[in-house]
Amino acid sequence: MRSPIQTNRPVRALAACLVVLSALLGCGRSRSSFLEIYRDENIEVRLVEWKDQSGGTIPRGFDHPWPVDAETLERLLSSIRYRRGVLIQRDKARDVFPADVRKGLLDPLRQAFDRAGPDQAVDFSFLRRETTLAVFQREYLTDGVLFRKGDAFHCALRNLAFETLGGPEAGENPFTGDPTEKPLRTDWAFVLQEGQSLARSASSGLFAKAEFPNWILIDLARGAAGAETVPETEETAAGAVPAEPEAAAAPPVPREPQPPPSARDSGEASGLSRGRAMPAGFSNRGARRPSALFRSGLRTLDSFSRPQPPEPWI
Repeated sequence: MRSPIQTNRPVRALAACLVVLSALLGCGRSRSSFLEIYRDENIEVRLVEWKDQSGGTIPRGFDHPWPVDAETLERLLSSIRYRRGVLIQRDKARDVFPADVRKGLLDPLRQAFDRAGPDQAVDFSFLRRETTLAVFQREYLTDGVLFRKGDAFHCALRNLAFETLGGPEAGENPFTGDPTEKPLRTDWAFVLQEGQSLARSASSGLFAKAEFPNWILIDLARGAAGAETVPETEETAAGAVPAEPEAAAAPPVPREPQPPPSARDSGEASGLSRGRAMPAGFSNRGARRPSALFRSGLRTLDSFSRPQPPEPWI
């Protein structure tokens, strides 16, 4: 019979392996440190930096502080759009930052970018509420991080219109980690426009994604150039190409005046062969000369048309 000490040895060895394994897994993870900038009932803006296990700040190399003006930031946020569903069952394109949300976010975001350091990103979150049938209320959470790096504006989303109250997702928990750490699974997709692209993923493996579906980059030189965006309609959503405006009709080419039909059809036309003067504005250039037979016939007709002298009385 084994002693209690011998029986507990495998258990202790397994416990030690679990501790070492959890420590190794924890070494690769970072924790977030936040500094609040603004907060109200529906909006929260903070600065976030990531710390390693020893408590040191992980360098990120952002181009902060960034004194961005309100017009540029408004244009950048309004250009970020998404569509729920994939392939056939696709919803219409929507704004990630609706107009009412942008109005409340602009000033806090500008303050955050002005105070951020090169290792701090701007963390944001906002809630939108909807009431159906005047009884049922739903809440939708959207949050993520914003930062500038090089000539690109970055927006990485943790959650997008996540139903925290009243919906099928109410029993689930929203994602709270770093949205730039690994690609997230989403049931929506960004609607990319000119100067926009998805962030590339450095992860490898059989099922690794090449891009972040939740992380969009906007080229500040092209994406914020102020080009007017055309609202999406049902035809453009279905892939139809809008009709080009018709070209203006060319002005009519002035035609040379023609002689009246009576002059062409009557004996006046014989003036071409008799050398008579033509009316002003007309020309006989290029006209064919009548044949000798035709001229002989004209002379014969002319002789009949002239009055003949009376015959002498016998």
